[in-house]
Amino acid sequence: MATLPETGPEGRRGTAPAEEAYLKHVGERVRIGRTRRGMSRKSLSRASGVSERYLAELERGAGNASLLVLRQIAEALGLEIAALVSDRPELPLELALAMHQLERLTPAELAQARHLLAQRFAAKANTGDGRIALVGLRGAGKTSLGRLAAEKLNMPFIELDREVERASGMELSEIFSMHGQTMFRRLEHQCLETIVARFDRVMIATGGSLVTEPATYDLLLSTCFVVWLSAS
Repeated sequence: MATLPETGPEGRRGTAPAEEAYLKHVGERVRIGRTRRGMSRKSLSRASGVSERYLAELERGAGNASLLVLRQIAEALGLEIAALVSDRPELPLELALAMHQLERLTPAELAQARHLLAQRFAAKANTGDGRIALVGLRGAGKTSLGRLAAEKLNMPFIELDREVERASGMELSEIFSMHGQTMFRRLEHQCLETIVARFDRVMIATGGSLVTEPATYDLLLSTCFVVWLSAS
């Protein structure tokens, strides 16, 4: 069984407050996971191979467990190790259970589940006929078709990438080279939020890679009628 490494007063005194808070956070995650499953510390010790003393120290935030030990504990609790070490707020129980069920589904079943959720809980404000989003990779004709369709429908045409450049004061290549993809995705989401808030009727052209950012793609689906374009 694992045992705690000896830590003298100097070692504990040298621990930064933020690190101490994080250790307490991990310990609390372990304790909550154990109690939710109705496990005593002795039962968890037997299931994980980690000593009761170690678990007691860990739960009160005094232990600095290795990832291997935390993995043993997580497996004994039926959790992913991320559930113990993440510093994000703990998920509500119902959401955690729903995610656990979703993890068992095939890709096709996940798509069906998402469709059912969207039908049941999607915002009712969007009827699909006010905002139209054209999604596709470069060369799919988003700009030419978008301008033509917007003119016919008498609505403004906006290219999301150009809005990102306008908001940042930089070209896309500069954003990626100087600040990386994370900054671009953040600006992309902010610009889409601005467009949706400003226009009830609008034609929007977006890059196909937008769908890799779940929050932005969900915003697009919930506020626009989405049309996929592909180069022939």
